[in-house]
Amino acid sequence: FDSVLTSHEANAIRNLRLSALDLSPLDAAAIFELFRAGASGAAGGVGWSPVSGLDPTNPGEVFASGGNVSVVLDDDGNGMRASSRIRMGITREADGSLTIDWDSKDGKLYNLRSEANPAADVPTNWPIFGGHEDIAATPPLNTLNIPLPVDDLRLFIIEEFSPPPVVLYTENFDANDGGWTGGVDDPNGFTIWGHGAPQITGPAAANSAPNCWGTNIDDNYETDAMIWLRSGPIDLSGVAEATLRYFEYKDIEDPAGADHFDFGTISVLNASDDSVLAELKTNIDGLNANWRQVTLLLPAAAVGQEIKLEFRFQSDFIQNQPGWYIDDIEITTP
Repeated sequence: FDSVLTSHEANAIRNLRLSALDLSPLDAAAIFELFRAGASGAAGGVGWSPVSGLDPTNPGEVFASGGNVSVVLDDDGNGMRASSRIRMGITREADGSLTIDWDSKDGKLYNLRSEANPAADVPTNWPIFGGHEDIAATPPLNTLNIPLPVDDLRLFIIEEFSPPPVVLYTENFDANDGGWTGGVDDPNGFTIWGHGAPQITGPAAANSAPNCWGTNIDDNYETDAMIWLRSGPIDLSGVAEATLRYFEYKDIEDPAGADHFDFGTISVLNASDDSVLAELKTNIDGLNANWRQVTLLLPAAAVGQEIKLEFRFQSDFIQNQPGWYIDDIEITTP
């Protein structure tokens, strides 16, 4: 693991060792690599997948709930969740075949993995056996019949995982502005949302070059600003749950305790009249030295209809800085 640890990651190493999983620092590093890549995968003999909505109060905190273990890995409450261990049984039938059964959950997929030499690798890296992968759940129990292997010794595991999310909306702003529009609610108009390549101040480049949106994309934001950036209509009709992911670079005046002077707010609007359906996050300020992905769950009030996304920024009467830059927005279900 060739990277500087964040405070969340440094604390998570200890907390994962003390958890029921008892993971080594190398296992923890593998989890951090998955988290930074936004990917699911195996570490420490169990499967891990990204999760959001955790309590970030204590950096690197490990939570155990409902048979799952989660670890928070950033200030936005994003982290990784381990798959729970699955009850599995194997029965030899009268015809010599094997019937494998396991407890299954609605919406999950399963792989049958097997290895004749268990020392060859960790179980989650064992080969798929007999092409039995992406098996749909039949809750509460799945069964699978296979021929009796010829090996003197062969071990099996069932691997549970969630289907990959379905992308409902994606925009990288590179070909054009993506149909997004900026507006000004303050009387001076010295700060605006701009589309293009960052210049002079802010990040060296867009997260996915060449273009992004930013507050005064070629200069620092000014004082007394009140500006907004809105998407075009996004159809979430028939969607029961959805997740927003986007990349941001921010260099905004730091708060003083509970006082926030310059800050951003993300809201979901009704596409028909621009009324606010839900505020996803506010008091977005401080510094990201690099582009960073943020993950936010959309509440029930913000799905099942046509919506717009709004990124709103405001500043007070003193101090201006490079500002807030947005790129590579995606909405998925779940």
